[in-house]
Amino acid sequence: MKAIRSAHINQQNWKQEMYKFLRQYRATPHPSTGQTPYRLLFNREPRTKLPQTSENSVDVALGEMVRTRDSEAKRIMKYYGDQRNSAVKSGIQVGDNVLMKKETRGNKLQSVYDPSPRKVSDKKGSMVTVDDSVTLNISSFKKISDSVYSNLKDRVMYKTEDEDLQWQEAKSFEFSVRSPVNPRPHVSSTPKADITQSVTENQKTPVMRRSCRERRQSVRLKEVS
Repeated sequence: MKAIRSAHINQQNWKQEMYKFLRQYRATPHPSTGQTPYRLLFNREPRTKLPQTSENSVDVALGEMVRTRDSEAKRIMKYYGDQRNSAVKSGIQVGDNVLMKKETRGNKLQSVYDPSPRKVSDKKGSMVTVDDSVTLNISSFKKISDSVYSNLKDRVMYKTEDEDLQWQEAKSFEFSVRSPVNPRPHVSSTPKADITQSVTENQKTPVMRRSCRERRQSVRLKEVS
């Protein structure tokens, strides 16, 4: 991309500049393998305008040498990457007790892991299956001891029993305060005209209300008296 951008800025043919860059890249030895990409693909060096001798013999040990150098380069890159990321080998095995990370956290005060303990049922590479139902990367689990597992199991059991008891109490309270079915309203035998007249009189005669507040004598008047 840099070669194409440079050709566009210098007002050159970007296709020719791209072909020139690819030709130089394919003829340059790679630091991991020590060989050029062209030689690894065609088992010979590319033909250029420079004078060169013909290669009639086929190097049989070239493939083995390239694989050895490539694996060594990958091992070194992995070593530096693990040091940079502080990677540590996990000791989780089948049958271990673990805690699983939460998908979301409510706030910063809550724990990263779910308090419900789980047991590892299967492991394949870096993927771990717990309780025969959940399969995640091994970085999502934390190994715990048997004593911690039993304590967490009892705590979760008590919490479940308390939640069931609270639910039963709430349902019983809701059933007790539920209002009965309203009966059919009673139809008064009073004529409609008398009802209208009584309602009109009540509207005309306002109801007098007295304040229930306790009245106290002012401090200034107490001093005068």
